Parts: sequence; C-alpha cells; structure tokens
Amino acid sequence: MRSAYQNSEKPGQRAARILSRKITDFKVDEKNVWLDKADLAVVEKGQKGMQQITDLEQKLLDLSRRRKRIRVYALTAAFLVLVGFGYWAVTETTKQKELRRIAEAQYENTQWIIEGGYFDVRRNPQGKGIDNKFELQKNGLIVYDGATSLYWQQSGSLRMNYAKAREYIRHLNNQKFVGYDNWRLPTLKEAMSLMEPQDWYGDFYIDYVFDREQNPIWTANEVSVGMVWLVTFTDGYCGRGDVNREGCVRAVRCGQ
Repeated sequence: MRSAYQNSEKPGQRAARILSRKITDFKVDEKNVWLDKADLAVVEKGQKGMQQITDLEQKLLDLSRRRKRIRVYALTAAFLVLVGFGYWAVTETTKQKELRRIAEAQYENTQWIIEGGYFDVRRNPQGKGIDNKFELQKNGLIVYDGATSLYWQQSGSLRMNYAKAREYIRHLNNQKFVGYDNWRLPTLKEAMSLMEPQDWYGDFYIDYVFDREQNPIWTANEVSVGMVWLVTFTDGYCGRGDVNREGCVRAVRCGQ
C-alpha cells in the first residue's frame, strides 16, 4: 500500500508527497524555504485531491505563491528595463525618461507591498494588511495607531489638488491642530498601512474608526514630475495621479 502511494501519479498524492518532503525544511527556516515553480504547479493542481492541509502547509503555499509573484514582477521589470535601455542607447527623450521612471517606481512599489504583506486589490489581494491598534484621542479628532506609533486625523480635508493639499498641511501646523505643529502628508507606505483586507462598509477598505469622506488621499511620494501616489480606499489599491486632479488630505504625525 505504501509503495503504491509513493509511486502513484495521481495529482493529489503527488502534491501530498511534495508537501511532505518540503515541510521538514520549512519548519527549520520559514523565511528561506518555499516551493519552486514546478513543485508549486504540481501542488496547486493536486490540492483538490488531497486531505485538508495543515496550517503550516498553507503557510508554505502562501509564501511560495508570493515568491512566484515577486519572480514574475522581477522578470517583467528586468525585460522592460533591458528593452528600454536598448532603445535609450540610441536616443531617449525627456518623455521616455519619465515613462521609465514611472515603470521603475511601479515595480519598487509592488515589491514592498507583497513582501510586507500589505493588502492591495490589484497588487497583493492575498495580503493580510497591518494589524492596527487604533484608539480615538483628543475628543475623537485624531486616531492613534499603536502598531505603527502614528497619529492620524480622524477625518481630514475636502477634495483638492496637490498644491492646495500642501497648503492645507501648512494651515494645520500654523493653527497647531490639537496642539501640534508637525503634521504632514503620509508616505505611501504609511497610507497603505490603513488599508484593510475587507471592505467594512461594502465599498470602503479602511477601519470604521475613520471618516469615510476622505478618498482618495494624497501621499508625500512623487512618482515623477507632476505625478504623485494616492491611496484609494473605495477600491482598495494605490495608484499614481496627476497633481492637478483632486484628492483629500488625511494628515499624520509621529511622536507624542
């Protein structure tokens, strides 16, 4: 019976054998052990024919899938860079330089979202997001996140272009909003830390502790000249936007 199992070509039994061999090494080093492309394909094909997998086996599968996505993005980016470089060796206009910069920024952005487990409907739909520890303070005007040590506006501004968004930040600091003058636009990574892997209101991927009027929100990260990263909570992803379009401000600050 055991010999028949070991030699079986049934998809479920092949998948089980691969997981069984790999899980021993995975227990020792969960960060650096995963299924390669061929083994992952066999396991995914035979998973329906297996008994219910363990939590550790599921963790191995999730890591292997993330590594596969990273590898695909890396190969795609490398191909685009090589093609772009070959053309640039002949001639490269200002417009082409900007397009190349945007492509590189998109690739770098995708990497940390996947590796950090951030949720993004387009780039990492299996991401779990940050385990935030929200607490309303200052009579509900700000939200403190114990997970990131950041203080956020509970609401924020109306929709405005990027120049006015920066003016809004200066106004907050001049007025010492809730007693502080070090408010700023969030970085893209800070703004993405608010993204929830579920839509609490049916169409809003952010915790219910926040006002839902601020969408999308501006970040401090520029993609290229005239282009800035925004985070869109209604659809659950981040993307680039022209500085003349309209977005909202949800200011943030560090420290006590």
